Amino acid sequence: MVDAKAAVTKSTEAHEAYKGPTRNLLLEARVELTKLSGRASQCEKKLKASTEAVRTAHTAVVKAATQQARKALQAAARKLSSSFDQLFDEVSGGKDQITQAGFSKFVKKLPDAALTEEQVSLIFQEYGPDLKRSGFAKALQEFFSCIKPTAITEKLSIEGSATLRKLEQGEVFEVLEGPSEDAASKVSRVRGRALKDGVTGWVSVRSNHGVTFLKPTEKPFLRVAKETVMHKQFDTASPEVTKLQQDEVLEFLEGPREEAVGSEVILKGSVSTDGAVGWITLKDAKGTIFASLSNSLYVCKSTIAMTDNFDIRACKVVRKVDIGEALEMIGGQSEKEDSKIEIKRLQFRAMRDGKEGWVTLKGNQGTVFAEASKTHYIVAKDLDLREGVAKDSTVIRQLKAGEAFEGKEEPQEEKPDAKLGVCTRALSNSKQGWILFTPCPNAPLLPHNG
Repeated sequence: MVDAKAAVTKSTEAHEAYKGPTRNLLLEARVELTKLSGRASQCEKKLKASTEAVRTAHTAVVKAATQQARKALQAAARKLSSSFDQLFDEVSGGKDQITQAGFSKFVKKLPDAALTEEQVSLIFQEYGPDLKRSGFAKALQEFFSCIKPTAITEKLSIEGSATLRKLEQGEVFEVLEGPSEDAASKVSRVRGRALKDGVTGWVSVRSNHGVTFLKPTEKPFLRVAKETVMHKQFDTASPEVTKLQQDEVLEFLEGPREEAVGSEVILKGSVSTDGAVGWITLKDAKGTIFASLSNSLYVCKSTIAMTDNFDIRACKVVRKVDIGEALEMIGGQSEKEDSKIEIKRLQFRAMRDGKEGWVTLKGNQGTVFAEASKTHYIVAKDLDLREGVAKDSTVIRQLKAGEAFEGKEEPQEEKPDAKLGVCTRALSNSKQGWILFTPCPNAPLLPHNG
């Protein structure tokens, strides 16, 4: 066809170049050349369309054959007791990739695989040509995506089987066994592992009414969007495994799992010793108590004198106690009453300066001078007094254990943002661990479809 078009073009160019007196006599020949050129173009289009159709059909046949062979390979591999990682290390001989000969040898040993050399070659070329751990995983592992919530049950049989939890829409489920049919319900089911939390059980692929719960999906991989750290465990305090660089590709193993975080209780108030005002943490997210409501502190309600002994008729004034001052009861004694003048007194230590003495709680005319505080806290562990609510606010000073702190308002409960964690394996060096991050547009991980 190319030669035909070239001949027509050459003849047309020769006609155009001819300037002799008989040029018009060649007009009929030029018309015929134009028709031939059109026919050649039409034939070329038909040939291209036919070639593309053959190529598409061939690709579809190869893909179908590859998937059929892959299904047989997966079913056979699941009958082995070894894990995927153990299989890769065994087949690769401890190296970072598997040769085609090694892969073919492995497949031949699989029980009931019944794959031809051509089928084995198709699989190898699809996930090779250098079959590394990620490609081997794609070939052997099978995953489903949940498109309609359904139960994960303990046993193959739906009837009488305990529900472990619901598999939610969008979750990825790795197949470990099956599909198998529930004899009673005639439902196709698979046993597998939910990547979100590792729960293992049986899930229905579709109901006996034709409702689809699971659809096939590719093995998930992630791409590092920005530099981050991989930890040994699902805890930012655990040892660092490695630093991950931008654009590294990771094999998705488990998650995303939400970090269990407790509430923090914070309080605004003032320190009884120096009057410094700020925020403290009463209880942190891990449940550690830093300060507790006191049962031994009193607060002065009316100005009163502190004396050196109980007997108000034979005592000396230690100093004046001002309204709002915090007084710590000492000696663990109960209220002591002077029946002669009908007053109640207690021995205290002033939190402001440590002075000790006796103070009247209630006078004989009914005046209340001091009463048990409902707003004072005793510091149990050293903690920071900060300017604002946020934990990273400027620290005013550190409060020591035993200091008193008066709340100026009700304590507030704060729940920090929970982090998400995913367990991954780096394709670059096969290091495995957890990446923790706060969900946001700038999260360090993105799906990878390469």
